[in-house]
Amino acid sequence: MLSRKLLRTLNTSLLIASLIMVSLAGVIGYAVFTKKPYIVKEYTLFSIKRRSEYSLKFLLIPNEVFGEELSYDLKTPIYLSIVKFIHINYSLDYRNATASGNLNMTVKVVHPDGWSKTYLLISKSFNNASHVIGELKLDLSRLLMFMNNLTSELGLKPTPFDVIVDASVKSRLKVGSRVVMDPFTHSITLTIDTRNNKVIVKGNLSNSATISRKISKTKELNIVGFNISTLRLISIILAIVGISFLTTSTFMLMRLRSFNIVEKFEKKYSDILVTTDSIPKGSNVTKISLSNLEELAKLARLLERPILKLQPSNGDELQYFIVDRDVVYVVKVGRNL
Repeated sequence: MLSRKLLRTLNTSLLIASLIMVSLAGVIGYAVFTKKPYIVKEYTLFSIKRRSEYSLKFLLIPNEVFGEELSYDLKTPIYLSIVKFIHINYSLDYRNATASGNLNMTVKVVHPDGWSKTYLLISKSFNNASHVIGELKLDLSRLLMFMNNLTSELGLKPTPFDVIVDASVKSRLKVGSRVVMDPFTHSITLTIDTRNNKVIVKGNLSNSATISRKISKTKELNIVGFNISTLRLISIILAIVGISFLTTSTFMLMRLRSFNIVEKFEKKYSDILVTTDSIPKGSNVTKISLSNLEELAKLARLLERPILKLQPSNGDELQYFIVDRDVVYVVKVGRNL
C-alpha cells in the first residue's frame, strides 16, 4: 500500500519527467522532422574562364580630323569616305586550361534582301595553347567592288549592306586529366552605310564565359552525432514515454484527491467517527450502499448513530458504515487507500 507522501512524491516526479520528455520530444521533433535526412552537396570538378574579344582599327586616308589611323571607339563616328582598310584582331584566352583545335574566321556580305556570300575565310590551328589570336585585313574598296559586282549580276542597284565577321572555334580543353569540348562562335557586324557615309559596328566586341562541371554527392545529415532517422525515433519514444508518464501522473492526482476527500470527511465528522475492525454479518442483516460520504453523514445525524470506519488488514478497500438494527448503510471509498 502506497502512502500519501510517497504517492505525492511519485506524482510530482512523474509530472516533471513527463513535461521534460514531451518538451524534448517537441524540440527534437521540430528540428528533425522539418529537415531532410540527407543533404546534397555540389563539388566543382573544374572551372575554366574563357574570354573572346575583337579589336578594330581603321586605316584612313590622311585627314585633318582623325589623321591616318583610328582605333574603334563607340563614341567616335567612322566615315566611310575616308576608310581604306579595316584591321580586325581577334584574341581568345583560356584560364585554368590549355586548348587545342581550330579557329575559323569568316567574312560574309549580307544584302538587305537576306541573301549572303562568303567574302573571306581564314583557318588557323592551335595546340596546347591558352592564348590564341587571329587577324583579318579588309580592303574596303575591294569589299565594295565585290558587293557591287554581286548586285549588278542580279540587276540590283548598290545599296547599304552588312559585313558579318564570325570567329568559329572548335577546341578541346585539357584540365588535368580531363578533356572538355568547347565549340562556340563569336560574331560582330559591320554595317556599310553608303547613304549616310558611315561604317557602324554592331555586336559585343568582348564575350566572357565560364565552362565548369559539378557533381552532387549525398551525405547523411548528423546533429550532435546522431543521424536524422535515429533522432526521429528518439523524439517519438520520448513523446510516447512522456505522455505515458503524464497519464500516470493524472491518475495519481485523482488518487490524491480521493485522499483529500477522506481526510476532510474524517476531520469534519471526527466527533461521530469510530474505528472498528469488523462489520455486522448475517442472513438477517441488510446492506445498503450509499453514493458518497456526505449522504452517510446526514444519515448518521438523522439516526443518531456513529459512523464506523473499517479498513481491512489487506488494505483492499476502505469502508464507512452505519448500523441501525438489522440494516447496515455502507460507503466504499477507493482501493489501496
